[in-house]
Amino acid sequence: MAKILIIDDRQLNRQFLTTLLGYQHHDLHEASDGAEGLRIARQQHPDLIISDVLMPTMDGYEFVRRLREEPEIGKTPVIFSTAHYLSREAQSLAEKCGVTSIIYKPCEPQVVLDTVAAALTEQVEPKPEDPVQPEEFDREHLQLLTDKLAEKTGQLRDAHGKLTALIELSTELAEERDPAVLLDRYCSVAREVIGARWTLVVLLDRNRKKVQHLGIVGIDLKDTPELRSALLKTGVFKTLMNEGRTICLSDVTSAPAALRLPDSLPRVGSLIVAPLAMRGHIDGWICLADKLGLNAFSEQDERLAMALAAKMAVAYDNACLYSDSMKYAGKLETEISERAKAERKLSESRTRLAGIINSAMDSIITIDSDQRIVMFNGAAEKMFRCTAAEAIGQSLDRFIPERFRAKHKGHVQDFGKTHVTRRSMGAVGALYGLRADGEEFPIEASISQIDSEGRKLYTVILRDVTERKHVEESLRENQERTHAIIQTTLDGIITMDHKGQIVDFNPAAERIFGYRSSDVIGRELGDVIIPPDLREQHRRGLDHYLATGEGPVLGKRIEINGWRADGSLVLLELSITRMPGGDLPVFTGFVRDISERKRAEEELRESAERYRLLFENNPHPMWVYDLETLSFSAINEAATQHYGYSREEFLSMTIKDIRPREDVPALLEHLSKLSGGIDEADIWRHRKKDGSIIDVEITSHEFVFAGRRAELVLANDITERKQAEKEIRRLNKELEQRVAQRTAELSAVNKELEAFSYSVSHDLRAPLRHINGFSQALLEDYEDKLDEVGKGYLNEVRQASHEMAQLIDDLLQLARVTRSEMRREEVSLSELANKVVQGLQEMNGHRSVAVNIEAGLTARGDKRLLKIVLTNLLGNAWKFTSRRKAAEVAFGEAEKNGENFYFVRDNGAGFDMTYVNKLFGAFQRLHTTAEFEGTGIGLATVQRIISRHGGRVWAEGMVDEGAAFYFTLPSLKEIRNGKQSDLTG
Repeated sequence: MAKILIIDDRQLNRQFLTTLLGYQHHDLHEASDGAEGLRIARQQHPDLIISDVLMPTMDGYEFVRRLREEPEIGKTPVIFSTAHYLSREAQSLAEKCGVTSIIYKPCEPQVVLDTVAAALTEQVEPKPEDPVQPEEFDREHLQLLTDKLAEKTGQLRDAHGKLTALIELSTELAEERDPAVLLDRYCSVAREVIGARWTLVVLLDRNRKKVQHLGIVGIDLKDTPELRSALLKTGVFKTLMNEGRTICLSDVTSAPAALRLPDSLPRVGSLIVAPLAMRGHIDGWICLADKLGLNAFSEQDERLAMALAAKMAVAYDNACLYSDSMKYAGKLETEISERAKAERKLSESRTRLAGIINSAMDSIITIDSDQRIVMFNGAAEKMFRCTAAEAIGQSLDRFIPERFRAKHKGHVQDFGKTHVTRRSMGAVGALYGLRADGEEFPIEASISQIDSEGRKLYTVILRDVTERKHVEESLRENQERTHAIIQTTLDGIITMDHKGQIVDFNPAAERIFGYRSSDVIGRELGDVIIPPDLREQHRRGLDHYLATGEGPVLGKRIEINGWRADGSLVLLELSITRMPGGDLPVFTGFVRDISERKRAEEELRESAERYRLLFENNPHPMWVYDLETLSFSAINEAATQHYGYSREEFLSMTIKDIRPREDVPALLEHLSKLSGGIDEADIWRHRKKDGSIIDVEITSHEFVFAGRRAELVLANDITERKQAEKEIRRLNKELEQRVAQRTAELSAVNKELEAFSYSVSHDLRAPLRHINGFSQALLEDYEDKLDEVGKGYLNEVRQASHEMAQLIDDLLQLARVTRSEMRREEVSLSELANKVVQGLQEMNGHRSVAVNIEAGLTARGDKRLLKIVLTNLLGNAWKFTSRRKAAEVAFGEAEKNGENFYFVRDNGAGFDMTYVNKLFGAFQRLHTTAEFEGTGIGLATVQRIISRHGGRVWAEGMVDEGAAFYFTLPSLKEIRNGKQSDLTG
């Protein structure tokens, strides 16, 4: 059994072959033309193809050529099938495309079966053996006679076949009455009988300036206005119309321009064009192009074409005459019948008219020239809620609202002045009727004028359109809602006509593609939003749909790249549908920008991959277990190594199996209280495979895993940490005991320091006050009795007492900053520095010192102690720069090597860096070129305060070129990063 594809445009031929080959149980497939045959061959991969030579849009040679270009089916054997009278042409085609077998129609069934069997087994039918001739016979003479006889026999067979085809055509078309069908059928038969690759027949209109009918057989050529126009211009068809003769060309390419085909037709090698002459005029022509399998048409072909053209012209003319006569006869018969019917119905019309009027669904009212009602049907009674007896004799105004009465009267008056027999009142504006109960309602009206017994009457037909108005209003609201949805939807909606041109482009499409609707409406869709590399595919798809009604993407969701106005690509989800109704297709595309969604999906994929890597490679044990069955769903490598179970053992266990038996009730109670999300870390006991019990810190998160509630767990073995914590608690207890002991010792020292401070303050300040007071009194009371030497001594005494008092103050301050309790808070160093400078200015008479303090400096510390630091540093800077002409002092913040620090810088006397290491010791003085007084306690105090804050202090300087003092505060970084700190110390 073989798979065989049969290609023939005639159903009867296909039915003969399928019935015959079906007896041998072959798998048979059918196609009606070459294009369909190629498509089925690609799908089915047949073992053999039987193809007709002449098909509607593709001959056998073109079919086999395309078949051989297909890699998968190119070697499929092919048998040609054709009429006997085309044997010469078929044989020539077969030799050109490598076909070895031909079936001539009609033929005996056994011949078909033998030819198919030979083709399937790749056997060439053996040639018949030459008959044995007597030796004395003249062989050469016999051969010559045999060849001539065979040639004559072939010619007679071909002529007989063509004659038979023409007889069948005449018989077939004898009853055909449609002239256009007749022309197309003659065109098709002419192609088959003469053996042309394609034919066309052209019939002109009465003025012979336009193509009235165009028939094309053998090529896929669209009938367009451009093609029809080209057929009438210069070329072979124009020459035929001018000369009125048949034109036969064996080499069209070398013919003059006046004998060539229009450019809109395919190029051909040979050509026959025969005129269609009717009643002495040339009204068209038949054209046969490219002799099938041969280089040129024969004289016999030319004569046959002329005969067919003459036969075609006569048949077409007769068909037209017959059609016209039948139309006239029918019309005449209709008129006679209608007249008889009219005479019969005239007597019945009056009786039936009353019934029709009373049964009509529309209100029918007849009025006279004075607009008095003379007839009022049943529908009018229901419409106006008034009986006919009440209405007849009344003015029609009774049933018209007052605001419409003037319009109605003018309408009837105008009607009476003209010969118009019917007029729609709805065309002049909205009308309303008035019911007997006073209700107004919308109506449509028409008026007809009739003559009855010498007087004019008017029939008014009224229709209540209340319901229709409601329907129209609902339709309008639906249209508005639809428009609003289209305008506000987040998806782009683009409508395209059958030519591929955009007819609607909603705002969402404008946002997606960057165009305004006014810029793209009327343009081809492919040129606007289709990327350049996909435009040709888009056009082919549209052409394919228009030709076949099949669209590969209609009704489907696909992902495709779109082309924005700025030339960038956007990833879209596209769905195309054909809008219902209309003869020509209209397509609507729905587009959605899925760039962000794709990016999110990619991020989700990457996130899932990161989760997998984190889960699998996490050094801590991790697992997932089902919250309903408590069985493990996933386990990482760290868990198997830490607990000693294999992955398979874990997946066969539940969470209860790794807990000590006595802890299971607590576990179940804990699980019953889960509320979702991430749980706080809990401490649990777990049992390893070797039976050892470990303490683990569990962090869990409830989520959905494989469609079920599950919990992700991270376990941190804290057994060693708990042991370390126990040891730390023991050490802390020992430390607390030592601290208590040290605190007691420091308390005793502090008491001694307090006693010393009191002694210094009381026992030294009191004598100094006496010395200072008495020396001042001597200078003031005995100024006249003291000489200059005495006054000098007293001033020396006073100065010494002042220095001693300053020394006592500095010593007491140093003691206080050493032992006083610190209170930490957020401190504005900039504000403190400004207050210190303000005090220096007031105390020193606003000396000319330029002080630059950086704004916004903050720190965390004891505000009282930090003020002492700034007072000492800024005071020293002021003192050592005050004698400069352009004295400058600066306070700010800087950073070096990743460390932030504060600085106080001046351009004063400076100091020798040789002594920088002694600078912050008690009772050390600055070594400068100038003479300044001081106790040497201030910088030692600064150093102790900064040390108590956890910082450090240092200095840099050069003699007579200024000095800079730096200090750090560890809490500076916390303030800058906005971290919350305990400001209470």
